[in-house]
Amino acid sequence: MTLSLNTIGILISYASIAVILIAAQILLSQGIPASLTRILVHIAACNWWFIARFFIDSPIAAGVLPASIVILMSVSYKFNLIRSIEAPEKRKNLDIIYYPISIGILSISSYTGLIPIAAASIGIFSLGFASGISMLIEDHLPVRRKGILSFFNRSFLATSGKRTLGGTLAIFLLSGIIAAIVLKLESPLRWQYILIISLLIAATATMAKLGTTHNLTNISIPISTAAVSWGLLRVYLPLNEQNIPHTMSIHPALFATIVISAGVLALLLWKLKGTSRRGSLMASFSFVLLAFTAGWKPTLLIAATLSIKAILPGSKRNATRVAATSLPAMLLAFLYSFNANPLLLWAIAATAAAILADAAAGAAGRTISPHAYNILTLRQMPAGLSGGVSLPGIAVAALAALAIGAGAIVLLPSPSTHLFTITALCGFLSSILNSMLGASVQAVYRDIESGKKTNDPGSHNPKIRGLRFVGPACVDFISVGAAAGAALLLVSR
Repeated sequence: MTLSLNTIGILISYASIAVILIAAQILLSQGIPASLTRILVHIAACNWWFIARFFIDSPIAAGVLPASIVILMSVSYKFNLIRSIEAPEKRKNLDIIYYPISIGILSISSYTGLIPIAAASIGIFSLGFASGISMLIEDHLPVRRKGILSFFNRSFLATSGKRTLGGTLAIFLLSGIIAAIVLKLESPLRWQYILIISLLIAATATMAKLGTTHNLTNISIPISTAAVSWGLLRVYLPLNEQNIPHTMSIHPALFATIVISAGVLALLLWKLKGTSRRGSLMASFSFVLLAFTAGWKPTLLIAATLSIKAILPGSKRNATRVAATSLPAMLLAFLYSFNANPLLLWAIAATAAAILADAAAGAAGRTISPHAYNILTLRQMPAGLSGGVSLPGIAVAALAALAIGAGAIVLLPSPSTHLFTITALCGFLSSILNSMLGASVQAVYRDIESGKKTNDPGSHNPKIRGLRFVGPACVDFISVGAAAGAALLLVSR
């Protein structure tokens, strides 16, 4: 009697999972903590996908092991049967059920043709390798007060809980590398497209890890990365098949220059105290993505904007605000990567003008004028609060927007007085819109210690006015996005 490949694949799958669980139990008996064996099982289990890809060609066979593991993990969750994968907190053990559910969804979806095999592979390996190694670094990296380890051990509070810089960098880098390898092996895409998709998938995995609550990362990371992979493949595969040239040809030396320049920009912004460590990393990611998708000219314009803004007094932005102001430019660059419409580059320049005009207006208002005026009521208010404007601030904002417009004239294609005017005007008006939103819908609080008005909610500061969910980052995103949208509308007429 000859066994089919599907049957052999199922038997080998069960044997591999049994070996992994037995090895974890042995490690546990040797004094290795359950928190570590749990992560090792998490990393090892995703290798089942190699077995499935080699032996299995049926959706039913592909779903047998994940379904069986869901049942096994549910029983273990209920009765604490497998101590090597159990967490001290009962609610955290739901992860061991979510893990096979995600793998089952992706494997069945790929074998039925709902999503490409490459998308499923990226999702599964991002869950197993990228997320697992990230957890390993977060929970078990040796603690040091000095040196490089102290840098990676730095922690911060995200929506998903306490995270470390090392763990966050790990999931970003590893998910991007996984995506690049899978796309190179399982798609005909040219490497320029692979780099763009890999960066976007890395950002997706990182946001899923930082932004997912209730221990749902074992669902959010694989499903989101697979979904984004599927969507991007639908966008870029037709371009690849039509042999449409990419918007830029990247020589390996230029690739290295882009990466090094991004590192230099991050270090510069951090040293100039223009943003936090995480903010500088966010800025460097934006730099790399812009360079790969829109070319070096608009990237240079954005980098110059961020560098000038960093030296302005009182213009420090946290990572969230850096992301909020960079996102419109990144979206425009993504569109440019498969459209190659030069007007999109001028819209990116408008976002740069908006960023610099707002920062320059705030810095001038705080430095030159001791008082500001509410832009809606014209009542005097302390300088530095949202919604305030001053004559020096307005004048400097106009000059900053004109400076970015002049830079766009030098760097961008199809320069004209018309495009220069639109870029500068949209940037300047964006700073006005920023102040109007700050004076109306942005939340303002009263500091419980000093009694002064503040934009910081703190832990117990009472809200005076505005919408609680509209913070400085939200206002920045709306105003910069409005500059980009207005510029697109005006330049396309």
